[in-house]
Amino acid sequence: MNGWTMGVEGWLLMGAWIAVLLFVVWLLVHEPQQTPRDAPLEILRSRLARGEISEAEFVQAARLLETTRGETR
Repeated sequence: MNGWTMGVEGWLLMGAWIAVLLFVVWLLVHEPQQTPRDAPLEILRSRLARGEISEAEFVQAARLLETTRGETR
């Protein structure tokens, strides 16, 4: 440091801290991607947990998803 001014090292250090802060904010805001194959089953599980469908309806829909998934492979 030179008196009241910041030297090059100070600016580099401040830039590095800003980059780290921006990266942390990005990690907190960024949503993880789910695999599209598992999304229908997760929706079914959520609906069962909320009580929107019965257990029998869940089992029937899950079986249907498994058979259609096997055909597309």
